[in-house]
Amino acid sequence: MNGFQHLPSQQDQRFWVYTGNKNSTGFQTWSKPPGINFVHIITIGAGGGGSSAVIWQTGVARTGGGGGGSGGMTSAFLPAYLIPDTIYINIGIGGAGGASTNTITANAGAAGTATYAGYYPAQTAGYILCVAAGGNGGTAGGIGGAAGAVLTTTSLPISQIGLRTYIAGQAGTSGGNAGAGATTATYRITGGGGGSGNNAANTVGSGSSVSMAGEYFSAILPSPAGSDGVKVEDLIKFLSSGGPGASSSTTISGSNGGWGGFGSGGGGGSVGPGLGGAGGNGGDGLVIITCG
Repeated sequence: MNGFQHLPSQQDQRFWVYTGNKNSTGFQTWSKPPGINFVHIITIGAGGGGSSAVIWQTGVARTGGGGGGSGGMTSAFLPAYLIPDTIYINIGIGGAGGASTNTITANAGAAGTATYAGYYPAQTAGYILCVAAGGNGGTAGGIGGAAGAVLTTTSLPISQIGLRTYIAGQAGTSGGNAGAGATTATYRITGGGGGSGNNAANTVGSGSSVSMAGEYFSAILPSPAGSDGVKVEDLIKFLSSGGPGASSSTTISGSNGGWGGFGSGGGGGSVGPGLGGAGGNGGDGLVIITCG
């Protein structure tokens, strides 16, 4: 059945994607179509921001910023007749990256917030159908942010309907001195890459690349020194990459970490003279609903 101007009618729609609107208190709604048998909900928590780096000093080892952790993911397969006609959705907001600094004290990235889908427009445990935690920000010490934890609803009567799968996020990669280690995805939402600093011999290096071996995209490479990390857009085939870490220099200011795609962590900033680069922002959460 087609609606106005031959567009699919709302009753025939079977696939919905809900993204962030930068309003942490704003709920979106999904209305159950008539005649369906099941509803599948995926919630993805928001990614944490990468931390900044500090300024470079001759002969003093400095560490680049840590990447933010990615959000967790929860999948719920539910019989349609046991859920209400309206589901309320709140998308997690990605954590801000740590601000750049002209001191030897780095700024941590902020944590991403959780993503909810439930019976009622409030983040109240008794009404939650599906929830996924946000990832943590990179630390001021250059350590990668912790992954979004598994948030189960097994203690709630509502959780006794349907089937659920809980997946923790991926921690961000820690910053390094003369380069930072690569970030390899453990599932389809990734932590952010670590930024590079320098060692006592004043050697600098590249920030973390982000890759997913054997999957649908090749490595997202770190930016050259003096150029901010790329803002990674959401990718096809339900993939999202964390922001790459920034590369360091002893001659130009520190660079900023890349921004994460949905649910993924931001990259860490890099060390530079006069200014340490900022961390990249974590990506907002996501909800996908399918029914049939």
